[in-house]
Amino acid sequence: MAATASNDNNSARGGSTPEVLVIVDRRVATAVTAETAPALLHKYLTSEASRKAYAQASRKAMHTTVAAGEQPQGHRPDFVVQLAAAVVEMLVDAGEQYKFLYPYDTVLVADFLDVLATARGRVLRAAQAQHLATTDDVTPSPPVAKKVVDDDDDDPGDDDSGGSGD
Repeated sequence: MAATASNDNNSARGGSTPEVLVIVDRRVATAVTAETAPALLHKYLTSEASRKAYAQASRKAMHTTVAAGEQPQGHRPDFVVQLAAAVVEMLVDAGEQYKFLYPYDTVLVADFLDVLATARGRVLRAAQAQHLATTDDVTPSPPVAKKVVDDDDDDPGDDDSGGSGD
């Protein structure tokens, strides 16, 4: 919560008291003047706790948007969707390699889900070992993208170019 205050009595007498912004955070009030603002802003923007709080709020807003049935916008959902696409591509490539190495066997969707569950466990253990994970960080979340868009051009029967497909 932030509030501004100026010393109107001093201004009326011709004094040059600058306007003061009082920032209240965790029951600590800090007076910010024109001279101290750049250093405090830099400290806030480079603080790991501040960046983490911003990230958590951004993630919560993204999930709220998805829960409302809307497509979230911004760099965080774009990051999630792009990284998910890269992971899926990697799984497909690994499945192809598996089929080549073991022609008598096949990869199941359940195998891919096992891979993702194993990777999630490893990420959580590593984050907890580094004291980076909190309960907010590991809360399961809904998918960010409601609609899957097929934008590759490798399917001859798929006309996603808007053309005639010939």
